[in-house]
Amino acid sequence: MTEEDKELELLKAKRLLEMQKNISQKQKTEELKTNQPATTSTISPRDIVVKKLGYRGLKFLRMQRRNFQKRPGWL
Repeated sequence: MTEEDKELELLKAKRLLEMQKNISQKQKTEELKTNQPATTSTISPRDIVVKKLGYRGLKFLRMQRRNFQKRPGWL
């Protein structure tokens, strides 16, 4: 084997190891999700939006809530 072949095989082995780690992590998270009780039904749509918005988005949402007289109930 040439030196390039050895390097290529080493890179392939590293990549395979990374892929195996990723697969095992995904399997662990899926197992955790299946073992946890379904709490998504108790989470309101507003809570989901607030979670995705972050601080600045939440600040904007509060400001808009104050500015508008008629607003949906979930805001």
